[in-house]
Amino acid sequence: MKKLVIVFTAGFLIFWSIPIRSFATAEFSVSTSMLAQLYEALQRVTEQISELTSENSSIQPSKNIFPTNSLTSPDNIIILSPTAADIFWVGQSNKIVWKVPQRISLSKVEGCMKIPNLHCDLVGYVAGHGDKFIFWTPDPQALWFPNSETWIRISDGDNQSEYVDSGHFPVLMPHGNIDGLVVDFPVVGGTWRLGNMERIQWTPETEGPYTHIALYKLGQYIRTIYAGKSEENKFAWIVPRDIPAGNNFQVEVIEFINGGNGVSGWSGLFSVLNDRASSSTSSVSVALDAYNEAAAGVARFGRRVIFLKNGNQWKHGTVQTIIWDKSVFSGRYVKITLVPTDSKYKDVVVSRLAHNDGDFSVTVKKEWGLNTKYKVKIAAPEVNSVVSESDVIMIER
Repeated sequence: MKKLVIVFTAGFLIFWSIPIRSFATAEFSVSTSMLAQLYEALQRVTEQISELTSENSSIQPSKNIFPTNSLTSPDNIIILSPTAADIFWVGQSNKIVWKVPQRISLSKVEGCMKIPNLHCDLVGYVAGHGDKFIFWTPDPQALWFPNSETWIRISDGDNQSEYVDSGHFPVLMPHGNIDGLVVDFPVVGGTWRLGNMERIQWTPETEGPYTHIALYKLGQYIRTIYAGKSEENKFAWIVPRDIPAGNNFQVEVIEFINGGNGVSGWSGLFSVLNDRASSSTSSVSVALDAYNEAAAGVARFGRRVIFLKNGNQWKHGTVQTIIWDKSVFSGRYVKITLVPTDSKYKDVVVSRLAHNDGDFSVTVKKEWGLNTKYKVKIAAPEVNSVVSESDVIMIER
Protein backbone atom coordinates (compact mmCIF):
# COMPACT_ATOMS: atom_id res chain seq x y z
CA MET A 1 0.00 0.00 0.00
CA LYS A 2 1.22 3.43 -0.83
CA LYS A 3 0.40 6.89 0.56
CA LEU A 4 -0.05 9.73 -1.91
CA VAL A 5 1.64 12.98 -0.86
CA ILE A 6 0.71 16.21 -2.64
CA VAL A 7 2.79 19.38 -2.31
CA PHE A 8 1.92 22.86 -3.69
CA THR A 9 4.94 24.97 -4.49
CA ALA A 10 5.41 28.10 -6.61
CA GLY A 11 2.05 27.60 -8.29
CA PHE A 12 2.68 23.94 -9.35
CA LEU A 13 1.46 20.62 -8.04
CA ILE A 14 4.17 18.13 -7.11
CA PHE A 15 3.18 14.63 -6.03
CA TRP A 16 4.77 11.29 -5.47
CA SER A 17 4.17 8.00 -3.65
CA ILE A 18 6.04 6.96 -0.56
CA PRO A 19 5.81 3.89 1.67
CA ILE A 20 2.99 4.16 4.12
CA ARG A 21 4.88 3.36 7.35
CA SER A 22 3.98 5.87 10.07
CA PHE A 23 3.45 9.12 8.18
CA ALA A 24 2.78 11.95 10.63
CA THR A 25 -0.85 11.51 11.75
CA ALA A 26 -3.83 9.88 9.99
CA GLU A 27 -3.41 7.19 7.30
CA PHE A 28 -5.83 6.25 4.56
CA SER A 29 -6.12 3.42 2.02
CA VAL A 30 -7.11 3.52 -1.64
CA SER A 31 -7.42 0.80 -4.28
CA THR A 32 -5.19 0.67 -7.37
CA SER A 33 -8.01 1.81 -9.67
CA MET A 34 -8.89 4.74 -7.38
CA LEU A 35 -5.26 5.74 -7.26
CA ALA A 36 -5.03 5.66 -11.05
CA GLN A 37 -8.13 7.86 -11.40
CA LEU A 38 -6.74 10.34 -8.90
CA TYR A 39 -3.43 10.37 -10.71
CA GLU A 40 -5.13 11.15 -14.06
CA ALA A 41 -7.19 13.96 -12.48
CA LEU A 42 -4.05 15.51 -11.01
CA GLN A 43 -2.34 15.31 -14.38
CA ARG A 44 -5.19 17.24 -16.00
CA VAL A 45 -5.00 19.93 -13.28
CA THR A 46 -1.25 20.18 -13.76
CA GLU A 47 -1.67 20.60 -17.53
CA GLN A 48 -4.23 23.37 -17.02
CA ILE A 49 -1.94 25.24 -14.62
CA SER A 50 0.91 24.91 -17.13
CA GLU A 51 -1.26 26.36 -19.90
CA LEU A 52 -2.26 29.31 -17.75
CA THR A 53 1.31 30.14 -16.72
CA SER A 54 2.50 29.88 -20.33
CA GLU A 55 -0.03 32.56 -21.26
CA ASN A 56 0.89 34.90 -18.43
CA SER A 57 1.91 37.59 -20.92
CA SER A 58 -1.78 38.17 -21.59
CA ILE A 59 -2.68 38.45 -17.89
CA GLN A 60 -2.32 42.09 -16.84
CA PRO A 61 -2.04 43.10 -13.17
CA SER A 62 -4.70 45.43 -11.78
CA LYS A 63 -3.78 49.08 -12.09
CA ASN A 64 -4.14 51.45 -9.17
CA ILE A 65 -4.42 55.16 -9.92
CA PHE A 66 -4.37 56.09 -6.21
CA PRO A 67 -0.92 55.56 -4.70
CA THR A 68 -2.34 55.43 -1.16
CA ASN A 69 -4.79 52.57 -1.90
CA SER A 70 -4.71 49.33 0.02
CA LEU A 71 -3.30 46.33 -1.80
CA THR A 72 -6.70 44.69 -1.36
CA SER A 73 -8.60 47.44 -3.17
CA PRO A 74 -10.36 46.50 -6.42
CA ASP A 75 -9.33 48.58 -9.40
CA ASN A 76 -12.93 49.04 -10.56
CA ILE A 77 -14.02 51.28 -7.67
CA ILE A 78 -12.93 54.73 -8.82
CA ILE A 79 -13.07 57.86 -6.64
CA LEU A 80 -13.52 60.94 -8.84
CA SER A 81 -13.51 63.56 -6.08
CA PRO A 82 -12.04 64.73 -3.83
CA THR A 83 -8.52 64.76 -5.21
CA ALA A 84 -5.29 65.84 -3.54
CA ALA A 85 -5.88 69.34 -4.94
CA ASP A 86 -9.21 69.81 -3.13
CA ILE A 87 -10.06 71.34 0.26
CA PHE A 88 -12.97 70.22 2.46
CA TRP A 89 -14.47 72.51 5.10
CA VAL A 90 -15.66 71.68 8.60
CA GLY A 91 -19.36 72.30 9.17
CA GLN A 92 -20.09 72.53 5.44
CA SER A 93 -21.42 70.01 2.89
CA ASN A 94 -18.56 68.58 0.82
CA LYS A 95 -19.38 66.40 -2.20
CA ILE A 96 -17.82 62.95 -2.73
CA VAL A 97 -18.19 61.35 -6.19
CA TRP A 98 -17.23 57.81 -7.29
CA LYS A 99 -18.01 55.00 -9.77
CA VAL A 100 -19.23 51.57 -8.62
CA PRO A 101 -19.02 48.33 -10.65
CA GLN A 102 -22.12 46.18 -11.21
CA ARG A 103 -20.91 43.41 -8.91
CA ILE A 104 -21.06 45.76 -5.90
CA SER A 105 -24.54 46.58 -4.64
CA LEU A 106 -23.68 48.69 -1.58
CA SER A 107 -20.91 51.26 -0.99
CA LYS A 108 -19.64 52.23 2.44
CA VAL A 109 -18.12 55.74 2.52
CA GLU A 110 -15.77 56.97 5.28
CA GLY A 111 -13.58 59.99 5.96
CA CYS A 112 -10.22 58.82 7.32
CA MET A 113 -7.15 60.42 8.92
CA LYS A 114 -4.26 59.62 11.26
CA ILE A 115 -4.58 61.29 14.70
CA PRO A 116 -1.97 59.71 15.20
CA ASN A 117 -3.52 56.26 14.61
CA LEU A 118 -5.98 55.51 11.82
CA HIS A 119 -9.43 56.96 12.52
CA CYS A 120 -12.40 56.89 10.13
CA ASP A 121 -15.70 58.77 10.43
CA LEU A 122 -18.65 57.03 8.79
CA VAL A 123 -20.14 59.25 6.07
CA GLY A 124 -22.85 56.82 4.99
CA TYR A 125 -23.97 53.86 2.84
CA VAL A 126 -25.09 54.25 -0.78
CA ALA A 127 -26.91 51.47 -2.68
CA GLY A 128 -26.54 50.64 -6.37
CA HIS A 129 -23.82 50.82 -8.98
CA GLY A 130 -22.66 53.37 -11.55
CA ASP A 131 -21.98 57.03 -10.77
CA LYS A 132 -22.64 57.80 -7.10
CA PHE A 133 -22.26 60.75 -4.77
CA ILE A 134 -22.79 61.68 -1.14
CA PHE A 135 -22.20 64.79 0.97
CA TRP A 136 -19.95 64.82 4.04
CA THR A 137 -20.22 67.51 6.72
CA PRO A 138 -17.23 67.17 9.11
CA ASP A 139 -18.27 67.77 12.72
CA PRO A 140 -17.17 71.22 14.05
CA GLN A 141 -16.93 69.75 17.55
CA ALA A 142 -14.52 66.98 16.54
CA LEU A 143 -11.11 67.53 18.12
CA TRP A 144 -9.20 66.15 15.13
CA PHE A 145 -10.08 69.06 12.80
CA PRO A 146 -8.43 70.88 11.11
CA ASN A 147 -6.44 68.04 9.61
CA SER A 148 -3.85 68.38 6.86
CA GLU A 149 -4.00 64.74 5.72
CA THR A 150 -7.48 63.34 5.27
CA TRP A 151 -8.73 60.87 2.68
CA ILE A 152 -11.98 59.23 1.59
CA ARG A 153 -12.29 55.45 1.84
CA ILE A 154 -15.00 53.65 -0.15
CA SER A 155 -15.47 49.93 0.41
CA ASP A 156 -17.81 47.16 -0.68
CA GLY A 157 -20.57 47.38 1.91
CA ASP A 158 -20.91 43.58 1.87
CA ASN A 159 -17.18 42.81 1.74
CA GLN A 160 -15.32 45.58 3.49
CA SER A 161 -11.92 43.98 2.90
CA GLU A 162 -12.19 45.48 -0.60
CA TYR A 163 -11.80 49.24 -0.52
CA VAL A 164 -10.20 52.17 -2.31
CA ASP A 165 -8.70 55.36 -0.83
CA SER A 166 -8.59 58.80 -2.41
CA GLY A 167 -5.52 60.99 -2.40
CA HIS A 168 -4.83 62.98 0.77
CA PHE A 169 -6.42 66.42 1.10
CA PRO A 170 -6.88 68.95 3.97
CA VAL A 171 -10.05 69.53 6.01
CA LEU A 172 -10.00 73.12 7.25
CA MET A 173 -11.97 75.28 9.66
CA PRO A 174 -13.97 77.94 7.79
CA HIS A 175 -13.98 81.66 8.45
CA GLY A 176 -17.02 82.74 10.44
CA ASN A 177 -18.70 82.31 13.81
CA ILE A 178 -18.67 78.59 14.54
CA ASP A 179 -17.45 78.53 18.15
CA GLY A 180 -18.27 82.04 19.40
CA LEU A 181 -15.42 84.08 17.92
CA VAL A 182 -14.88 85.78 14.54
CA VAL A 183 -11.43 86.65 13.18
CA ASP A 184 -11.78 89.96 11.30
CA PHE A 185 -8.14 90.28 10.16
CA PRO A 186 -6.37 88.92 8.19
CA VAL A 187 -9.14 89.09 5.63
CA VAL A 188 -10.08 86.37 3.16
CA GLY A 189 -7.73 86.55 0.18
CA GLY A 190 -5.45 89.05 1.92
CA THR A 191 -1.66 89.12 1.92
CA TRP A 192 1.07 89.36 4.52
CA ARG A 193 4.68 90.24 3.74
CA LEU A 194 7.70 88.74 5.41
CA GLY A 195 9.36 91.26 7.73
CA ASN A 196 6.29 93.51 7.89
CA MET A 197 4.08 94.16 10.89
CA GLU A 198 0.69 92.62 10.11
CA ARG A 199 -2.70 93.04 11.73
CA ILE A 200 -4.65 90.39 13.64
CA GLN A 201 -8.06 91.39 15.02
CA TRP A 202 -11.04 89.42 16.28
CA THR A 203 -14.52 89.81 17.77
CA PRO A 204 -15.37 87.41 20.62
CA GLU A 205 -18.84 86.83 22.00
CA THR A 206 -17.31 86.55 25.47
CA GLU A 207 -13.91 88.02 26.26
CA GLY A 208 -11.46 85.87 28.17
CA PRO A 209 -8.41 86.81 30.23
CA TYR A 210 -6.03 84.72 28.14
CA THR A 211 -5.52 84.57 24.37
CA HIS A 212 -3.66 82.12 22.14
CA ILE A 213 -2.92 82.95 18.49
CA ALA A 214 -1.39 80.46 16.06
CA LEU A 215 -0.49 80.28 12.37
CA TYR A 216 -1.53 77.32 10.17
CA LYS A 217 -1.00 76.35 6.54
CA LEU A 218 -3.55 73.98 4.98
CA GLY A 219 -4.49 72.69 8.41
CA GLN A 220 -0.92 72.09 9.54
CA TYR A 221 0.36 73.99 12.59
CA ILE A 222 3.25 76.35 11.78
CA ARG A 223 3.90 78.26 15.02
CA THR A 224 2.42 80.14 17.96
CA ILE A 225 2.16 83.87 17.29
CA TYR A 226 1.18 84.96 20.80
CA ALA A 227 0.06 83.50 24.11
CA GLY A 228 -0.87 85.78 26.99
CA LYS A 229 -3.24 88.50 28.11
CA SER A 230 -5.00 90.56 25.47
CA GLU A 231 -7.62 93.08 26.49
CA GLU A 232 -8.16 94.83 23.17
CA ASN A 233 -8.92 91.94 20.79
CA LYS A 234 -6.08 93.14 18.56
CA PHE A 235 -2.52 92.12 17.96
CA ALA A 236 0.26 93.18 15.60
CA TRP A 237 2.91 90.71 14.55
CA ILE A 238 6.17 91.20 12.70
CA VAL A 239 6.14 88.22 10.32
CA PRO A 240 9.45 86.33 10.72
CA ARG A 241 11.43 85.88 7.54
CA ASP A 242 11.92 82.16 8.21
CA ILE A 243 8.20 81.52 7.48
CA PRO A 244 7.96 79.92 4.01
CA ALA A 245 6.14 82.21 1.61
CA GLY A 246 3.07 80.75 -0.06
CA ASN A 247 -0.71 80.50 -0.09
CA ASN A 248 -3.43 78.92 2.06
CA PHE A 249 -2.42 80.29 5.47
CA GLN A 250 -4.89 80.73 8.34
CA VAL A 251 -4.77 82.32 11.78
CA GLU A 252 -6.54 80.71 14.73
CA VAL A 253 -7.48 82.81 17.76
CA ILE A 254 -8.57 81.16 21.03
CA GLU A 255 -10.04 83.08 23.97
CA PHE A 256 -9.86 81.05 27.18
CA ILE A 257 -12.78 81.65 29.53
CA ASN A 258 -14.58 79.93 32.43
CA GLY A 259 -11.54 78.44 34.08
CA GLY A 260 -9.79 77.23 30.96
CA ASN A 261 -12.55 76.49 28.46
CA GLY A 262 -11.81 78.19 25.17
CA VAL A 263 -13.73 79.54 22.20
CA SER A 264 -11.93 79.77 18.89
CA GLY A 265 -12.21 81.38 15.49
CA TRP A 266 -10.35 81.12 12.21
CA SER A 267 -9.41 83.61 9.56
CA GLY A 268 -10.05 82.95 5.89
CA LEU A 269 -7.24 81.76 3.65
CA PHE A 270 -4.56 84.35 2.90
CA SER A 271 -1.06 84.49 1.37
CA VAL A 272 2.38 85.27 2.77
CA LEU A 273 4.64 87.00 0.25
CA ASN A 274 8.39 87.39 0.16
CA ASP A 275 8.43 90.94 -1.18
CA ARG A 276 12.09 91.56 -1.96
CA ALA A 277 11.25 95.02 -3.27
CA SER A 278 10.60 96.15 0.29
CA SER A 279 13.59 94.34 1.79
CA SER A 280 15.41 97.65 2.28
CA THR A 281 12.87 98.43 5.00
CA SER A 282 13.83 96.17 7.85
CA SER A 283 11.36 94.65 10.28
CA VAL A 284 12.86 96.84 12.99
CA SER A 285 12.27 100.07 11.07
CA VAL A 286 8.70 99.01 10.33
CA ALA A 287 8.20 98.36 14.03
CA LEU A 288 9.72 101.72 14.99
CA ASP A 289 7.42 103.57 12.62
CA ALA A 290 4.45 101.76 14.10
CA TYR A 291 5.37 102.45 17.67
CA ASN A 292 6.23 106.09 17.05
CA GLU A 293 2.62 106.46 15.92
CA ALA A 294 1.37 104.74 19.06
CA ALA A 295 0.26 106.16 22.38
CA ALA A 296 0.99 104.75 25.86
CA GLY A 297 3.08 101.90 24.50
CA VAL A 298 0.35 100.40 22.36
CA ALA A 299 1.22 99.90 18.69
CA ARG A 300 -1.31 100.52 15.98
CA PHE A 301 -3.66 97.53 16.02
CA GLY A 302 -3.26 97.43 19.84
CA ARG A 303 -0.19 95.32 20.48
CA ARG A 304 1.37 95.84 23.91
CA VAL A 305 5.14 95.97 24.20
CA ILE A 306 5.68 95.62 27.96
CA PHE A 307 4.33 92.85 30.17
CA LEU A 308 4.60 92.60 33.96
CA LYS A 309 5.22 88.96 34.80
CA ASN A 310 3.90 89.09 38.37
CA GLY A 311 1.04 91.51 37.91
CA ASN A 312 0.51 95.18 38.76
CA GLN A 313 0.89 95.04 42.56
CA TRP A 314 4.55 95.40 43.55
CA LYS A 315 5.37 94.89 47.23
CA HIS A 316 8.45 96.18 49.01
CA GLY A 317 11.35 93.72 48.90
CA THR A 318 9.88 91.50 46.16
CA VAL A 319 11.61 90.74 42.89
CA GLN A 320 9.61 91.81 39.86
CA THR A 321 10.30 90.79 36.24
CA ILE A 322 9.67 93.18 33.37
CA ILE A 323 9.23 91.55 29.96
CA TRP A 324 9.21 93.40 26.65
CA ASP A 325 9.30 92.85 22.91
CA LYS A 326 12.98 93.37 22.14
CA SER A 327 12.31 93.65 18.39
CA VAL A 328 10.77 97.08 19.00
CA PHE A 329 14.09 98.65 20.05
CA SER A 330 16.92 98.80 17.54
CA GLY A 331 19.96 98.92 19.84
CA ARG A 332 21.71 96.45 22.12
CA TYR A 333 20.66 98.32 25.26
CA VAL A 334 17.54 100.00 26.69
CA LYS A 335 16.85 102.37 29.54
CA ILE A 336 14.19 101.28 32.06
CA THR A 337 12.46 103.92 34.18
CA LEU A 338 9.50 104.07 36.56
CA VAL A 339 7.41 107.11 35.70
CA PRO A 340 4.99 108.27 38.45
CA THR A 341 1.42 109.10 37.50
CA ASP A 342 1.50 111.96 40.05
CA SER A 343 3.83 114.77 39.00
CA LYS A 344 4.90 115.46 42.59
CA TYR A 345 7.02 112.29 42.49
CA LYS A 346 10.25 111.90 40.54
CA ASP A 347 11.16 109.32 37.94
CA VAL A 348 12.96 106.25 39.26
CA VAL A 349 15.74 104.95 37.02
CA VAL A 350 15.70 101.16 37.25
CA SER A 351 18.56 100.65 34.79
CA ARG A 352 20.35 103.14 32.56
CA LEU A 353 21.86 100.45 30.36
CA ALA A 354 19.98 97.13 30.44
CA HIS A 355 20.67 94.56 27.76
CA ASN A 356 17.89 94.50 25.18
CA ASP A 357 17.24 90.80 25.67
CA GLY A 358 13.54 91.02 26.52
CA ASP A 359 13.47 90.73 30.31
CA PHE A 360 14.88 92.43 33.41
CA SER A 361 14.39 91.67 37.12
CA VAL A 362 14.40 94.34 39.81
CA THR A 363 13.92 94.39 43.62
CA VAL A 364 11.20 96.81 44.78
CA LYS A 365 12.68 99.43 47.17
CA LYS A 366 10.98 101.25 50.06
CA GLU A 367 12.13 104.64 48.80
CA TRP A 368 9.88 104.18 45.81
CA GLY A 369 7.06 105.09 48.15
CA LEU A 370 3.89 103.49 49.43
CA ASN A 371 0.66 103.32 47.45
CA THR A 372 2.52 105.14 44.72
CA LYS A 373 1.49 104.57 41.13
CA TYR A 374 4.04 104.23 38.33
CA LYS A 375 4.31 103.10 34.73
CA VAL A 376 7.30 101.17 33.50
CA LYS A 377 8.91 103.06 30.62
CA ILE A 378 11.41 101.47 28.27
CA ALA A 379 13.37 103.45 25.70
CA ALA A 380 16.47 103.07 23.62
CA PRO A 381 19.31 105.29 24.96
CA GLU A 382 19.43 107.39 21.79
CA VAL A 383 17.72 110.77 21.68
CA ASN A 384 14.23 110.72 20.11
CA SER A 385 14.14 106.95 20.27
CA VAL A 386 10.96 104.90 20.44
CA VAL A 387 9.38 104.87 23.92
CA SER A 388 6.93 102.41 25.40
CA GLU A 389 5.09 102.36 28.72
CA SER A 390 3.32 99.62 30.67
CA ASP A 391 0.01 99.63 32.49
CA VAL A 392 -0.06 101.35 35.88
CA ILE A 393 1.59 99.50 38.81
CA MET A 394 1.02 100.10 42.52
CA ILE A 395 3.85 100.05 45.08
CA GLU A 396 2.63 98.33 48.26
CA ARG A 397 4.06 97.39 51.62
